[in-house]
Amino acid sequence: MPESDFIGLGYVFDALMNVPNEELLEEFLDATGVAWHEPSDAADPRIVRDFSVKVAALGGIPFVRVADGHLALANAPHQPFSLQGYRSAIRSMMAYSGMMSYLNSGRLSVDEICDAMDSKGHGSVAHTVQVSLLVSGVTTAVENEFNSQRDLVHLSRITVARTSIQSSPPIVVRDPTMLDAYRRVAKVAAAGRAMMSGKGRDFQETANQLFPVAKATAFIMTGTLRNLFKLTSSMSDDGKEREFRDVLARVDQLLKDLIGPETGKE
Repeated sequence: MPESDFIGLGYVFDALMNVPNEELLEEFLDATGVAWHEPSDAADPRIVRDFSVKVAALGGIPFVRVADGHLALANAPHQPFSLQGYRSAIRSMMAYSGMMSYLNSGRLSVDEICDAMDSKGHGSVAHTVQVSLLVSGVTTAVENEFNSQRDLVHLSRITVARTSIQSSPPIVVRDPTMLDAYRRVAKVAAAGRAMMSGKGRDFQETANQLFPVAKATAFIMTGTLRNLFKLTSSMSDDGKEREFRDVLARVDQLLKDLIGPETGKE
């Protein structure tokens, strides 16, 4: 699993310390790995081509970038992050959770109890393992679908309108045939926003709502492995938005790469 699949959010926020508020959203998206469409001219707004999904924390512990440029967990910054060590640790935790049912009266080892739970489909033990993922460069529209999944995951979201960082948001366009139409919409919205004058948070909120729901956003999604996989089971639901299902597919693959083929059995 490449290091590019992980992100140190502290490193990102430190890099944005001197960025003006109106440019923060664009710079955050850029720093967190979204892909952009090439502009047709210098006046074009920034338009996101593809989103990114990265692991931001494990068990509530964020990643930090250490002196040699590599990532480590914040509680052990002098020890390189070991993916194999993580997989072994969560396998042990899930095994201990399973052992609680009969207090391991069969005197099984960690591997034996994991194999027994796998064979019986006891996936509930994956609730003992928590992962935080940064989803960056999706539309505000599809973020709303994730926000409705609060029974499964917690979202750390960007305020939609009541902040100066939303006064010039990038737009997401996944279909390149729609680029020109969205460029026109983004320019009209930006021009209308520039013509509005007023003070206070209420004014700012109303003015920033002039932009379409295709504007780009980001969020941290935190959940147990069990709940995250429950969520990704919707990626085959044809009734859900394509963007939502594409994000879920990326999340599903990232989690499987993270926990490994054995730990990921259900």
